[in-house]
Amino acid sequence: MRHVWRAFNEHFAFVAGVAGNHDSFGTPDEFAAFQREAGIHFLNGNIRKIGGMEVGGISGVIGQPGKPNRVAEKDFLAQLKRLALKQPDLILLHEGPSHYAPSLTGNEQVREVLATSPKNTVCCGHRHWPITLVETPKGTQIINLDAKCLILVNER
Repeated sequence: MRHVWRAFNEHFAFVAGVAGNHDSFGTPDEFAAFQREAGIHFLNGNIRKIGGMEVGGISGVIGQPGKPNRVAEKDFLAQLKRLALKQPDLILLHEGPSHYAPSLTGNEQVREVLATSPKNTVCCGHRHWPITLVETPKGTQIINLDAKCLILVNER
C-alpha cells in the first residue's frame, strides 16, 4: 500500500487514511519509516490535526487480534466511542456500520456506537453500498467509500 499512498502524496498536500483488513505496508521497520514520511498520516485509534482539520481513524476490522489488521471487538468499539465523543471533523474507518436499509450492510455494533454518539461525519469502506451517503436519525453522516477515493479541497 505504500506505493499507493506515496502516489497520492506526490499530487496532494497530504494523505490520511486507515489500513484495510488485507492491506500490507511491508515489514515493521518499513512501515515505521513510511509513517515518518512527510505528508503521510496513518490513523489507528488516534486523531491528528491535518490541513486545518481534525481527522480520526481506526484501521482494520473487528476480528481475531492475532491476524493482520484485526482488532478485538471491545477494543475497536471503545476506540470508536472515544473518537466519536471527541467529534473530530472526520472519522475514517475501514469497517463501517450497517444501516437500516437491507442493502447497506456492515457491522451492527459499529452502527449502535454511532447511533448513541454525538453527530459526526464518518467515512468507511469494506462493504459495498449501492449509494454513497446516508444520515442517521441523530445527524451523523456516513460516507461509504468502498472502491472510491475522497479528495477534500480546502478553498481558504
